[in-house]
Amino acid sequence: MAFGGSLHVDLSAELEDRVFPTYSAPLGPIPQSSSWQDVLLKVIETPEKYEDHIFMQTLKFVVMYDGYPKANNHLLIVPRQKILTPNALNVGHLDLLKDARRLAQWIVQRLRAKSPHLTFACGMHTIASLHQVHFHVISQDFDSERVKHAKHWLSFNSPFFAPLSLLIEQLEGHANRKGWGSLAPPLEFPPARYEPYLKGPLRCNRTGCGRDFGREFKKFQQHYLSCTLPLPPNRGLDEPSRGKSAASSPSGEPALKKKKTGAEGEAANEGAKSISTAAAAAAAPAAPAGGDDGGGGDSAVAGGGGGEEAKPGEKQDGP
Repeated sequence: MAFGGSLHVDLSAELEDRVFPTYSAPLGPIPQSSSWQDVLLKVIETPEKYEDHIFMQTLKFVVMYDGYPKANNHLLIVPRQKILTPNALNVGHLDLLKDARRLAQWIVQRLRAKSPHLTFACGMHTIASLHQVHFHVISQDFDSERVKHAKHWLSFNSPFFAPLSLLIEQLEGHANRKGWGSLAPPLEFPPARYEPYLKGPLRCNRTGCGRDFGREFKKFQQHYLSCTLPLPPNRGLDEPSRGKSAASSPSGEPALKKKKTGAEGEAANEGAKSISTAAAAAAAPAAPAGGDDGGGGDSAVAGGGGGEEAKPGEKQDGP
């Protein structure tokens, strides 16, 4: 069977007797080429060339090590089906996203068996520079020498990071809306809305903390790594509760760009706003002191990246 495209595969059956691989990250990222933005496309097209950087494979996904890991465990779930940008995600990808979540759950369950104190986040950065949608599976210790700047933290701890379960919830909402169905517009992630989160305050989101450090990254990092409170709960791995939607929680997000008009514009703006507010609620610490205000760029894979993705069109930072 050829890889890629739309495959009708029972992922649970595929994983049933699977031996869990040993987590052994390579010493560095995939060597940079002139087309570093296409590195994920190259991996899914010819995975045999990148075996040292691949954790495991299924018929629908390549799971690879992040080239600039931001935590003790940091993987990327990359669909073999070509989906170039987050803005291309639509209701036709629902089954794929649900399978990605099942795979993430399977991976996290086994990683936690070895490190039960860890919790995990699974989702994607709303603004990506690398071509091809991919989902981070990252432990929330964020204990890595690659976490060098506030935006490295914020890229995983604010509405800039869209948890996978919330993406699924929003697409299901589109699919179930009367008159939309398969014609529902894709989700939309306007840079004007999401990039400001990279400049937000740093707040400890360990359970019961909520201490605010403003933009003092070094002090914040020292606190977070030494804080004895439990890590924040898992994000993006569970099906959302079917009561009051997390999307109804306020996010304190920056002003939106001017909304599109017409039915399609209404759908796109509603989808983007829901993702933003829901992600803000999901990222908030449990303490009354307030929500976590993270966000940020995606972790790089190709050499030359600094452990985060550059803005679209920009070359990635050095390590």
